[in-house]
Amino acid sequence: MIIQQIKPGVKIEIMAQRDENIRVSQAERVLNGNEVLIHLPFDNGQPVFLPKNERYTLLFYTDAGILRYEGAVRDYTKENGADMLIVRFASRGEKIQRREFFRHVCLLPMKFITGKNGSKTVTEGVAKDIGGGGLRFDTNGEMNEGDPVKSALLLNDIYLIVAGVILQKRPLVKSQYAFEYRIQFTDILQQEQEKIVQYIFQEQRKMLQKARTRV
Repeated sequence: MIIQQIKPGVKIEIMAQRDENIRVSQAERVLNGNEVLIHLPFDNGQPVFLPKNERYTLLFYTDAGILRYEGAVRDYTKENGADMLIVRFASRGEKIQRREFFRHVCLLPMKFITGKNGSKTVTEGVAKDIGGGGLRFDTNGEMNEGDPVKSALLLNDIYLIVAGVILQKRPLVKSQYAFEYRIQFTDILQQEQEKIVQYIFQEQRKMLQKARTRV
């Protein structure tokens, strides 16, 4: 079982799906087939009791590679005087590529294609960040979590249409757009993912060069 790769001391990155903050923790031990005991994560140097029953994405940096789980805090406990969290997984673990987590903050105009049973709707919006594994964008189009969607991207001179699924939907206030969405790419070809990562590196180099010219 893939969960057996989670050993004591393994580094964990925990991403809150409601605010996308990243907190760092480490594994204490696996409790059973769908629960793990972890140390309190830290946020800005301070330990944090994560709220129960909220959804999180957890990345475990094991010797065999990075494992990704979705899960929630089931309970708080103590072990040898140390505060711990019992996390219950809500998904099967999957091994992921490091390239999925190269991300670039941007304002990139794009189009989104949705529809089922032969119908098709094209909606415009703007990507706010993009990575090899997905993107975050704003639009006035209304979709639901779990809906399939295709993202039409123009990355400099490279045009891509990438299939994905809506992970999260959030209404916006005081914005020209009505909703913010998070997409996870599905069935993305390796060469498509490499093109996205290459675009991110190119844009980051441009930003670095601009910063140097200001010095």
